[in-house]
Amino acid sequence: MQKESGINVADQTFSAYYLQGVPTRKFSGELVDCEMAFEQCTGVSGKICLIKRGTTTFSEKIANCSAGGGIAAIIYNQEAGIFFGLAEASIPAVSVSSESGLELFNYLNQIVSFSYLNDVPTRSFCGGSYLGGRWVLTAAHCVENVSPSSIVLNIGAQNLETDQDNIINVSNIFIHSEYTEDSVFYDTALIKLSAEPEGIAPVLLADETMLSAAISNDLPVTSIGRGLKTPLAVDAEPVLEAHDPALYDVELSLVDNTACNQVMNDYLDSIGLIGIGNGALDDMLCAGNIEGNKGICKGDSGGPLVLKQDDKDYLVGISSWSYGCALANTYGVFARVPYFKNTINNFLDSTEPTGFVSTSPGLFQFSLDNYSVSENKSSVQLIINRSNGKFGSVTVMLVTAENSAIDGTDYIVVEDNVEFEQNELTKTIDIFINNNLKYEGDKTFTARLLIKSGNAEIGPVSTTTITIVEDEINPATSNLQFSTPNYTANEADGKINLTLLRTGDSSGSVSVEYSISDTTTDRDDYIIENNAISFSEGETSKTIEIELVNDNNAEETESFTLTLTNPVAIGIGEISSVNVKIEDDDGSTSSSRFASLSQLTLLLLLAIGLLIRGIRYISHTKSMLYSVSK
Repeated sequence: MQKESGINVADQTFSAYYLQGVPTRKFSGELVDCEMAFEQCTGVSGKICLIKRGTTTFSEKIANCSAGGGIAAIIYNQEAGIFFGLAEASIPAVSVSSESGLELFNYLNQIVSFSYLNDVPTRSFCGGSYLGGRWVLTAAHCVENVSPSSIVLNIGAQNLETDQDNIINVSNIFIHSEYTEDSVFYDTALIKLSAEPEGIAPVLLADETMLSAAISNDLPVTSIGRGLKTPLAVDAEPVLEAHDPALYDVELSLVDNTACNQVMNDYLDSIGLIGIGNGALDDMLCAGNIEGNKGICKGDSGGPLVLKQDDKDYLVGISSWSYGCALANTYGVFARVPYFKNTINNFLDSTEPTGFVSTSPGLFQFSLDNYSVSENKSSVQLIINRSNGKFGSVTVMLVTAENSAIDGTDYIVVEDNVEFEQNELTKTIDIFINNNLKYEGDKTFTARLLIKSGNAEIGPVSTTTITIVEDEINPATSNLQFSTPNYTANEADGKINLTLLRTGDSSGSVSVEYSISDTTTDRDDYIIENNAISFSEGETSKTIEIELVNDNNAEETESFTLTLTNPVAIGIGEISSVNVKIEDDDGSTSSSRFASLSQLTLLLLLAIGLLIRGIRYISHTKSMLYSVSK
């Protein structure tokens, strides 16, 4: 029986039931509206879809949620009351009543979570047969996507509401090693109970000799279950029936596989479906009523087909599949118990059992609840471990959330899906780290695991915090500054060296640029090759060399200023600027002006004398001659 579950949000809990055939893992996430999910849902990645029941199938609705990145679906009824349905899906899906669905609209964009309620379940989705000890035999397709923690078994109950003495949890599920999801071959599974039931007699397993004799002698057999009781055509939607907690049985006739396949092929031919399926194979058994109205239907799967001999019940079949339900001119098909008898007994009796494999896909969680990585590293590698099972393929989704670290600026997630193949136990995922060369202190972000596909569960370490450790120097503990605010040099010196000091923490590499502003100089008076300087780890002093140009011109003392700017991984100290004076080496500027004036006077006198003496001066301008002879 499926445990009744609840959808929790804020301080409210809404009753919910898994749809049959979907993964039954727990889920938690933000609730978003997907309307009736007629097409792929948008804005649902890593979230839970709220869907209204409608004209499309449950499988189609859930697939449209999953295609958009949804991790689970909540489907609410369009009519009063709750409903139960069947779907094929890779993500969990539960049904809630129309009243609950409308109420959930008040909690859109809030976090909802799944939990099991403590109420005793009174509805079943499949049957089984108690073999003794802690073992129950059922159909593989009943439990292929079922988590052991999501179900309980009521052993020996005739009425689920009144007979509750042997409600027992499940510790593990094993399916036949050759069973596959896309077929009905080897449709057998063993369920291990957490405890033995009290006062319940086990059923005996028939052998092939007993079964063959029963078929030859046309002995009646009894099918037992709680499935639908209304005949159902092939591919028809089941009619919703009122809840009935009682156990029912129906007497059926056995038929050999050759005759069974002929009858069913004729039936399929009559409705235009000839050629589908493979019929009843060696690991299967046919039983039913050729006139119809008696047979197995949805909800009977996994239940027993019993042959009574010598007042003992012998299990000959396990309800598996049929074309429609209880239709005339066709039969139900059961897993043939004698075919599996030796495999079952060997598995139960052996210390190293084979033939059945655990269906537990495992528990997935981070290896650590926190990781740290230096900002100068290219990436951080998160390790995801799988424990308590390794069956089937599982896809785990990684969802990050910003704290002080910003997605796309401080870190980049390239791949957010991690695929585990069957038997794989460890996977890693890389998150790339950006080094911005600025001191910003340590930063953090979180990563959370979700199950995207596969009937697995997330372990306790579902969330981890990643700390990006700052690798730059804190400007508050280290800075650069000039050794003195003023320097003076003579232009004849050829160069001047400015000393830049690094104080405080000297670990790591740092750098700084410097800008130049002239006061009374021209750039022709000095030469600076660079406008930046770097310090390696441990360096505490650097020299900025400035070449001085000796121009042989008598000039006043000139000056310019250097200012530190754009520090990387370090601060700037108090002496952030330096004034540099260049003294002239070509004599005083006053005597120079006197000499120049005397020279100019002499030249003027000479020119006047020449004009007076009538010396001819010829000037060529635009190819014409002019003479001056006064």
